[in-house]
Amino acid sequence: MSEVRPMPAAERPNNEVLRAEKVKRLGIAGLDQNDDLSVFGEVAKSIVGCDFVFINVSDDKYQYTTCAIGAGNVDAAQGTPREETICQYAMCSNEPSIYPDINQEEKFRDTAPTTIGVTFYAGFPLITPEGYHLGVMCLVGGTRIDLTDEQINLMKNLAKAVTTHLLNFGELNEINAGRFSRAMTKFRAHLENATLDDLSDFLMFCNLEIVTSNRLPNLVKKGLLEFENGEYVLSAKGKVVKKDMNMSNEKLKVLKSPVSGKNTDIDDMLSNLEDM
Repeated sequence: MSEVRPMPAAERPNNEVLRAEKVKRLGIAGLDQNDDLSVFGEVAKSIVGCDFVFINVSDDKYQYTTCAIGAGNVDAAQGTPREETICQYAMCSNEPSIYPDINQEEKFRDTAPTTIGVTFYAGFPLITPEGYHLGVMCLVGGTRIDLTDEQINLMKNLAKAVTTHLLNFGELNEINAGRFSRAMTKFRAHLENATLDDLSDFLMFCNLEIVTSNRLPNLVKKGLLEFENGEYVLSAKGKVVKKDMNMSNEKLKVLKSPVSGKNTDIDDMLSNLEDM
């Protein structure tokens, strides 16, 4: 049996520093797998007829799999060093990296992918309009596959759609991070050592007015709640904080409206309190 060889390191993108900063700012590295990305993966698998589809996002050091079709459960938070992945080559190209049979490529000969039966690989880079490579949508198979021009064009368009989805998700993350930061500033004006958990619990209590967290006794210790007649209620201090954070009863009624049929989450609450 041949000794497993490391893959030759690919060049990094020319804008690597800014690219990695973009990925970090969007918060998409290590993103949990979700149904939306899985739909893209299933479509890709149907187009090409390969065994596996992965949507990978790379920061400055590691590659994270945010979607895995055909491979079972994959820990999205478990990164793989970029230099150990075939996707490293697609990360430095604006065009797809397509290898019908990686065993015919000298740089892959006797490397880890070939030892586990990988034959076909195609990586479609996820490139933002500014030219930042967020990651790669890759297709993998155990037998040779020769892609047609039509399949390649379809996959290029699908990769663009995946990129748009990741950007939208990341931009929403940035907006919500800003809202949390502003809310935390007001909250800490009354409670210097408050944590994000404290803020979340306080917002949820003011919105739902029911005990849904075993952390509420902690808010009693901090003076925001009182426990009276078997239930939690806002203390005098809690009422001041609620007013200062612009959490009027009228606004909370909108948040608690039964029309939607479901409870409002923290992101919706922060958005509503800022917009009204």
